[in-house]
Amino acid sequence: MNNSSFQIIEAIKKQLPDNANLIDFFTEILPMKKESAYRRLRGEVPLSLDEARKVASYLNLSLDKLLDIKQKGTYTSSIIRMNGKNLMESYCKTMERIITLMRFVKTDPNAKIYCSSNKLPNSHFYKFPTLCKFKFFKFAYQCRNALNPPKLSEIEIPSGVRDLEIIYQAERQQIETHYIWIRDIFRPILKDIFYFSEMRLVTQEEVWLLIEEIQQLLDDLEIDISVGQTNYRVPYLVYLADTYFDSNYIYIEGNNLKVSAISVFGINYLSTSEEDISNDTKEWIESLMRYSTLISKSGEIEKVNFFNQQIKIIEKFEFKKQI
Repeated sequence: MNNSSFQIIEAIKKQLPDNANLIDFFTEILPMKKESAYRRLRGEVPLSLDEARKVASYLNLSLDKLLDIKQKGTYTSSIIRMNGKNLMESYCKTMERIITLMRFVKTDPNAKIYCSSNKLPNSHFYKFPTLCKFKFFKFAYQCRNALNPPKLSEIEIPSGVRDLEIIYQAERQQIETHYIWIRDIFRPILKDIFYFSEMRLVTQEEVWLLIEEIQQLLDDLEIDISVGQTNYRVPYLVYLADTYFDSNYIYIEGNNLKVSAISVFGINYLSTSEEDISNDTKEWIESLMRYSTLISKSGEIEKVNFFNQQIKIIEKFEFKKQI
């Protein structure tokens, strides 16, 4: 077998769950017929550069890591570049990339996601169309640097994009997740709404609709946190941090899986499967967890105080809008 192909195939075996079928993996990702996949696994036909690239992209790995030619002390990461001229396309690519990752993570029965957030994760908004639209509106506002930025009412979200948001939310809820949140986690989204309403880019009617969806989101969260699981009966655990952290970090692990990411550009993630970086991210999140309080299925007083605090934040915002 070609040495490079052998290295890549061995790396694939390490990344996939123990019960995964290599033939099915190749026929789905590349795609190719089963006989063609068998010939590559037997070493009769080497993997082409394009085939290796597709496999690496799906596994969120770099070719230099697969081939073990990475320079010592350097690390690789990936991100979809934000193009101000076609933000909707960039947004779609980001969503498709994350959905692909979530589906791959789901193949590992022991996969878990750990996430520390100083604002509500985007995945919690995807059930609510106006909140999703607002998040994209803010993203577009920051990326375009236009003298006359579009109003929220001028933003159109194609039905195909909305479908991706709904798919992602469903995929995300099927994976066990541990969240660490700051205690006033609803404040950032409310401050954004207030800012853009003052800029006259969001109307009063749109503000009330956004607030209505936020209140519904809060009600849904109270149910999920109380039972400690999602609608798919998958563990959903939330911790409240007693210390502040400056960004959103994600660590994903399973039997043969380690991926870490940091939130950038509002809706995107800078991600890597480099073991050193993933281990550092895991240690960072675990250190935050030690200074946090679990409120899922426990910590009743802390949980009640948390939701009362969010309600007060929302009510204070509503009062501002009436002045």
